[in-house]
Amino acid sequence: MAGFGISVGTAHAYVTSVTAVTGLLADRAHRIIRICERQGVPILADRAYQGAGPSVTTGLKRPPGGELTPTQRTANRAVAAARHRSNAAWHG
Repeated sequence: MAGFGISVGTAHAYVTSVTAVTGLLADRAHRIIRICERQGVPILADRAYQGAGPSVTTGLKRPPGGELTPTQRTANRAVAAARHRSNAAWHG
C-alpha cells in the first residue's frame, strides 16, 4: 500500500497523470506568454510566474529572511488590484 488506502500502482498512475497535466498546462501557459510578447500584449500574473519573461508583470516575493519595503508592498497591492479587475472582467 502507498498510504491513504490506495495501492502503489494507483498512486503511481495518479502522480504520472498529474505530472502530465501540469506539464501540459505549463506548456500552454508558456506558449500564451510568447504569443502575447510577440503581439505586445502586457501580462499580469501571480508570483508563480515571476521570471517568466520581460512582458510578465508579477508581484514581488519577500526575500528569504527579509521583508518587502513599503514601496514594494505598494507595488504588490497595485498589481493585485489590476489582476483582480482583469479577473473580474474575464469571469463576469
